[in-house]
Amino acid sequence: MLSIGSFLLQNLSGRPPPSGQHHDTSTDGESAHVHAGDASSVPVNTTRLRTISTAKHLDGRVFYGRLFSLELPETNCMRIDANLTQGTSCLPPSKMAQAVSKAISDSKTTDVFKREELRCLRNVAFPPDLNEKNLPTFDNDSDLGKVLPAMRNRSLAFSLLCNGYALRGRFHGLAVHKVCYYQAYDTAEVAQQKLERELELSSEIA
Repeated sequence: MLSIGSFLLQNLSGRPPPSGQHHDTSTDGESAHVHAGDASSVPVNTTRLRTISTAKHLDGRVFYGRLFSLELPETNCMRIDANLTQGTSCLPPSKMAQAVSKAISDSKTTDVFKREELRCLRNVAFPPDLNEKNLPTFDNDSDLGKVLPAMRNRSLAFSLLCNGYALRGRFHGLAVHKVCYYQAYDTAEVAQQKLERELELSSEIA
């Protein structure tokens, strides 16, 4: 009989987690792809992309396809081509023109999260230690921007102006959700132990 943790992991991932195996080295079906980072190609029909934990660069020149889900490792070990305009929707006017000019002059690199095909992205979490200047700002007419609009409001702290902040801290107080999101980076046994531990803690609090 499956434990609660094993049952949840199977149903949330859409497949039985292989015993004792890291998922970094395999693909997850026709529409899901494990990405090695840098300029590695991504199949055209990919809708779910997981970047391996050893990847060094999420390259803005790569065509990632119309992704709905992007999984990044919890520890920030890679360079991400994001927020190349330095979050212009969150910058004061005095710095906005300079940032836009710099982005235009750097025509060789494209902001990963400004690409047209990633406007459908709905599931992503940024590493907790990702530097503020590297946090992307999603356009308000993208799927994520509609849910988490980036608005200029001088009465708010800077951390509340960019929707990238919300996605960096999306698991605060949501320990079970966090385990489920990162389960692909653990062995099946480790992921199941983490999940069952959090479920036990939740039941004790309740």
